[in-house]
Parts: sequence; structure tokens; C-alpha cells
Amino acid sequence: MSCEVFNRLKIKYFRKGKINGYDSFQELVYGESEGVETRIIFTAIHDGRRALVIMGSAKENFQENMEKFNQLTETVLFK
Repeated sequence: MSCEVFNRLKIKYFRKGKINGYDSFQELVYGESEGVETRIIFTAIHDGRRALVIMGSAKENFQENMEKFNQLTETVLFK
């Protein structure tokens, strides 16, 4: 089992908002993993009782991967 180590981390933005009516926050971090530029995004969504945290990372096609990640988080619904 391998574990990636991230170096030179820099928070690019942090924002609060709503996803499907739920409170959420998102943080985008730029860094380096194994010598390759990497972007990591964290999204937390909560309904007041439960929370879901989703993390994604990309080493290429940053814009396309960010859009796909955001499409995924917009499907979250708590039952």
C-alpha cells in the first residue's frame, strides 16, 4: 500500500455556500505530489445532523476534473 505525500501546499480559496439547499464549504489546495503539480479539493456538506466530506485530486486536466467533481457533489441528497 502506498501513500502520497503532498508538498508545498497552498490554499487557493475557501468558500461557504449551499449545495442542494444544504450548508457547505469548499477548499481548493494547490500542491505537489511526487514532483507533479496537484490540485486537491475538499467539499463538506451538512444537513444539521449529518455531514459528508468528499475529497478529489487531479494531476492533469484541472478545469475538466474540477467541473466533474462539482457535478458529483451537486448530486448529494440526505435521506
